[in-house]
Amino acid sequence: MARPRSTPSPRTSPPTTGSSPTTRAACPAAHWTTPAPSSTSEHAADAARLLDLLAPGQPARVFGSSSGAIVALHLLTTRPELVERVVAHEPPVVEILPDAAEHRAWLTRVGETFRTEGPMPAMAVFAEGLKKPGDTTPPKAPAELPPQAAARAEQTFANLPYFVGRIVPSFMSYTPDTDRLRALSARLVLAAGQDSPGELTYRPAAHLAEHLGTTLEHFPGGHIGLTTHPADFAERLRKVL
Repeated sequence: MARPRSTPSPRTSPPTTGSSPTTRAACPAAHWTTPAPSSTSEHAADAARLLDLLAPGQPARVFGSSSGAIVALHLLTTRPELVERVVAHEPPVVEILPDAAEHRAWLTRVGETFRTEGPMPAMAVFAEGLKKPGDTTPPKAPAELPPQAAARAEQTFANLPYFVGRIVPSFMSYTPDTDRLRALSARLVLAAGQDSPGELTYRPAAHLAEHLGTTLEHFPGGHIGLTTHPADFAERLRKVL
């Protein structure tokens, strides 16, 4: 596994992203069905098997962003013997927020839109719910990305049915074990994008950091800063990991 250059002994797990290939072809909206959700525990168990296989007996330094950060939190609480340190960047654990009921209703709308209209309309509803309150700014034109980031964005687009149908409903209904996280907080770094304050994806990390009495570390960019600011993001990650 890749290891931070400044820390040669611990292993570092590959970033968890929560996406997976799908072979579902485009079809009329009436034919879209919601597949079985992909559970957080299933993804965390897969990560644990990889860590056991690649470097048994050596606790890992784990980074995860977005749904991958939720996997990292679950891995820390359920298999702490495998983890030396976790950096969780904007885990969207909306169930811990005071207004969680509103977000459940929004996610229900996302699911209904996916079933009746397809993945792109569902993503529009999903994106609307992530905005800062009162933000009526229309979507920006896509920025030109470096070739590697552009390839990843293309794969993400192809995986929308998997993301909307399986990842969103399962991961965003996940409630972390906050008592367990408090007991393990010395190993946990909660992080968020410096451009994200006010957005929904920022709030759970900030709320959880306050609840645990830890510092919220800020990274370059917003929710996808690792894609839009890869070099600066990696440098920040090396410092906190």
